[in-house]
Amino acid sequence: LLLMLPFFATIIICTVYSFVDPSVSISGHAARTPLIFAFVTAMKNSFLTLLLGIPFERALWYHKLSARLAYINGLMHAYVAFFHPDTYEDMLPPPSSHEGSNPNFGKFLFAGQMNASGTMMIVFIT
Repeated sequence: LLLMLPFFATIIICTVYSFVDPSVSISGHAARTPLIFAFVTAMKNSFLTLLLGIPFERALWYHKLSARLAYINGLMHAYVAFFHPDTYEDMLPPPSSHEGSNPNFGKFLFAGQMNASGTMMIVFIT
């Protein structure tokens, strides 16, 4: 149960900062945090599995869980970035695809380096 707390925390934080109090920056941090766990638990002789004494077979379960959470949180982050572009606190200005009354989601996905890299990460995770 103690090992599940970071996963619960990231999904709750991303949900809150995606739908309740939209923030592109914080939802982005919550979207990439599970990727750290996915990479750390992907190795057979990982420092984390050695430190916690988890067998590799159980670490694979956490690896799959964190990859799925990264995907879900990434989708929620894309929602916030597209529908609430004014919540870019300390980031670059919102992409130009938000201008006008009819924003273009396809153009938004690849507008700028940050959007294109995030889109490619979501595509590669699926």
